[in-house]
Amino acid sequence: MTQRQKSAWMWCLVCILIILTGTSIKAQDFPTDTIKIICGYAPGGSADMQIRLLAPFLQKHLGKPVMVENLTGANAMLATNKIFSSSPDGYTLLVASIPVLILQEKYLPDTARYQTRALTHVFSFVRDDFVLASHPEVWRNFAEFSKAAQGKRLRVGIAGKGTPSHLYALITEEMANVKFNIIPYEGGGPAMTSLAGKHVDAISTVFSSSYHLIRSKTINPLMIFSDRRNPAVPETPTPKDMGFKSFEPIFYITGVFGPPKLASARVGILEEAAFKAVKEPEFLEKAKGMVLDVYPLGSKDFLANTERQYSQVEKYIDILKGKN
Repeated sequence: MTQRQKSAWMWCLVCILIILTGTSIKAQDFPTDTIKIICGYAPGGSADMQIRLLAPFLQKHLGKPVMVENLTGANAMLATNKIFSSSPDGYTLLVASIPVLILQEKYLPDTARYQTRALTHVFSFVRDDFVLASHPEVWRNFAEFSKAAQGKRLRVGIAGKGTPSHLYALITEEMANVKFNIIPYEGGGPAMTSLAGKHVDAISTVFSSSYHLIRSKTINPLMIFSDRRNPAVPETPTPKDMGFKSFEPIFYITGVFGPPKLASARVGILEEAAFKAVKEPEFLEKAKGMVLDVYPLGSKDFLANTERQYSQVEKYIDILKGKN
């Protein structure tokens, strides 16, 4: 090798070291300020409670303040739209759930000015089930409910049109070969209140949000929309337990998202802090008390889950729109 060639190799090596060192310094410099996580729902909702549970532990491992800000409007789409157009610096993030983002993107494309796949998937931290529930004085189990639904259109409450609650009501119709009168409410809370007052025959709702009413026997779980029984209500069957062998669960996964093109180095720092946070004994104990299924996924796996759910959700979009 000539002296000129050696000099060229040395120069290349120096450039590589500069790039690597610069990347390392850039990553180490983040975060230097407060990280804000936007929640599109009002305080006290499931997503709000979940991210507020995680935030102190995330703050501990990031070494900087982590605050939660509620920005309600348009069924949380206002918050998602804001994040989608925000600067991808890692300081303004979003807590949201899949398949909610996909459903809104497809069901209300004029309002949802974002693409779920393009959002930076940072990490997920909990998974929840949906449940079909009735009043305990009306039906004891799903078999009784299904038999009644064969004879007349039962009233099934949902947490709004185009929501996972709506989706699972349609899936139940499809599995049991029945038709419901689907009654939309402004959220799961009003739907549960209506069921407790016997104003509807059943509701499709998030399990963790309804568990306090299930535990007090105010409402009765008929079926858990999952691939396994929920340990908090082990006697409640899944669709496959009831003979619906083709059922594919659409998991309700809550996680943190960033604007498109958030730098991978910063994603990695946030991801690492989240993995440490969800292993904290205090976090795990509190999550158990809220009957949450801790479900940590890193950025790549979280995005892969979203890709899988697109195909599951898309086949129901026309049916959802037909229910307007």
